[in-house]
Amino acid sequence: MIVGGLLVGTLFTLFVIPVVYTYLSRRAFIESDETALGPEAGHGKQGPAAPQPVPAAE
Repeated sequence: MIVGGLLVGTLFTLFVIPVVYTYLSRRAFIESDETALGPEAGHGKQGPAAPQPVPAAE
């Protein structure tokens, strides 16, 4: 029983909890994008804007 409990705790710590956390954080990130930018945002139609080159210092 003790070994089984240790194995379950280890599996949850190493695999289940990180997967659930990643899923929830991505979901919250997508929802915040849609809320901040409107209903059309976050559908992957366009990528992020390309970075502008930095002018060379003279």
